[in-house]
Amino acid sequence: MRHFRGRHRGTLSRWGIDAVRTFIIPLLDEAADEALINHRTEDPKSLFQEWAQAQGYSTPQYVTRSATGPDHSKLFEVDVVTNGKVYGSGMDTASKLPPSLLL
Repeated sequence: MRHFRGRHRGTLSRWGIDAVRTFIIPLLDEAADEALINHRTEDPKSLFQEWAQAQGYSTPQYVTRSATGPDHSKLFEVDVVTNGKVYGSGMDTASKLPPSLLL
């Protein structure tokens, strides 16, 4: 059995893995139920696309407004556009944007 270092050392061997599971699984089940009830598993991009489709709007397009900074750490400003209207804007680094937006 693997032991933790520091102040938690020996916790699993003292309580046993079954006792830990008995304690933690109900907490995880409750958190999972709450996430499903509140749709926290859906990302904002998917939620917006579903909303746009429900309104009969075109599929949202992500348009790069600007790219500033050196190549190794560019900052991109992107608009989300649907039905000819900008519904939101954001800025982030290239490492966090999908490649399709980095044109």
